[in-house]
Amino acid sequence: MKAFDRNKAGLYLLIIVAATIVYADVLVGPFVLDDNIYIVGNERIRNLSSFLHPLGARYFTDLSFALNYAVFGPDPLFFHLANLIIHIINSVLVFILSGLMLKSLGVCGQRAQDRRTAFMIQGFAALLFCLHPIQTQAVSYITQRYTSLTTLFYLWAVASYLASRLRTGSGRATAYYIGSIFITVLAMKTKEISFTIPFMLLLIELTLFTKTGDLVKRRYITLLPFFITLIIIPVELFLPSTGLVEINDSVSEMMRRMKLAEAGSLSPYIYLITQFTVITHYLKLVIYPSGMRFHYDWPSYDSITEPWAALGLLLLTLILLFALFLLRSGSRRANRLNTVAGFGIVWFFLAISIESSIIPIRDVIFEHRFYLPGVGLFIAISALSLQVARFLSVRMPSISTAFYGLIIITLCSLGFLTSERNAFWANDLKLYKDEVAKAPGGPSPHNYLAMAYLNRNDYNGAIDEFRAALAREPNFHAARNNLALAFSNRDGEGDKNRAMEQFLLLKQARPKYPGSYFNLGVLYFNNGLFDKARIEFHELLRLSPDNPEAIKYLHKIGNNLKTKG
Repeated sequence: MKAFDRNKAGLYLLIIVAATIVYADVLVGPFVLDDNIYIVGNERIRNLSSFLHPLGARYFTDLSFALNYAVFGPDPLFFHLANLIIHIINSVLVFILSGLMLKSLGVCGQRAQDRRTAFMIQGFAALLFCLHPIQTQAVSYITQRYTSLTTLFYLWAVASYLASRLRTGSGRATAYYIGSIFITVLAMKTKEISFTIPFMLLLIELTLFTKTGDLVKRRYITLLPFFITLIIIPVELFLPSTGLVEINDSVSEMMRRMKLAEAGSLSPYIYLITQFTVITHYLKLVIYPSGMRFHYDWPSYDSITEPWAALGLLLLTLILLFALFLLRSGSRRANRLNTVAGFGIVWFFLAISIESSIIPIRDVIFEHRFYLPGVGLFIAISALSLQVARFLSVRMPSISTAFYGLIIITLCSLGFLTSERNAFWANDLKLYKDEVAKAPGGPSPHNYLAMAYLNRNDYNGAIDEFRAALAREPNFHAARNNLALAFSNRDGEGDKNRAMEQFLLLKQARPKYPGSYFNLGVLYFNNGLFDKARIEFHELLRLSPDNPEAIKYLHKIGNNLKTKG
């Protein structure tokens, strides 16, 4: 057992070193994409006292951002470092969780051979999770701590429950059980994907443990507290709309409203049909991780008769049927690894169901959505790989060694590809140029690239990209607002008039958007057009009473007019 403990410690060290190497570049990377909304522009995280009341569906992730800011300030290095630490912990939890699963099936017994088999499955699964490039978006994109931190609580809750089941009747079992309930609550307050935890525990009872008489009923009763926690997410999402709690203008509240609006504006049927192709793409990236990106110009499918949608449904159905076959064949002791593989595949489908089924989300595809479901798939791949290795060791011993070598080469290759992908996340300009090259028809990549140019005071490059974004989406109001700002900052011949023209167009398109009134007012003020500026700031106060910036500029206008008078 001491040798096993040394091996386990060695694997943990390998995970830490490997993860640090492949994510080293991104540690010095800047804030990118929506980091500017959820972190840089999020006033709430700059004040820890705003977290005294644990309100909000994503409370604990926002709290983690606030702690980052309180201790280290706005330096992105420490935000990236926290994300990397979370990813390392998750990789270790994959090792622990898969070990508990194997132990529950009797695979990890007292025999040295059994322990070696279990260790290899655990290690391969953990390293796949740690090193696969499909995970980079959930780790390197700081905002997606929403996903990685939820995954930490999710894996911890499930592992604690399994530990309690394996120590039935002991004091430690009770501690693990109560801890699992508590951690489930934390997960439910971190991101909505944690909603499947109670169902995952039910799946564990149905697949990993024997079912005998009254004991089964008592087991299912112990799941009741977990199912009670399901009320947390709906309450956090819908309670503010009832007026029973105070609604603020925080980024979290904006996110809550946006999610409810998305769910009500898109067709669940069309979203589901589209997800058949999306999930198939995730699986393709597991096998062939090429062409990865944050923005996909993904088409919607409105009929299951469309070829790609039908093909996606067929493939996913076959995979699910294969999982059920594995679970059924795994009932025999000699095939217990089949149960592990089958459970892992069902884990994948259950965990991905929140974001890839009938609950519409505006952006139909994001690679970070694979992060939690991928845990099950990587465990399944690991278990099936060891099955193949065992078969080869009996039938083709000479090839068996080569197969293990292939596993090592695969892990090294995945680590290299992750490092390559992180070179893009480490440089915002490189990242956005890559996105524009991969999705030239999408307006968002052009807007992000333009912002990168604007932040570098490259106004010509910014103006070209903002125009490209508007050419693809004329109602892209943020791009129009930023185009106007780029014109006003460039200050070339005729640029002030071009900026005013863009702000006026934005006012016509979005008459209730305060920003256009403020920016146009400032532009008028800086050019000595005080009467026009005063009109804009009064309009801003009509939309946003007591706006301090509007009041400040109105005082300045008054002082300037008095001086002139």
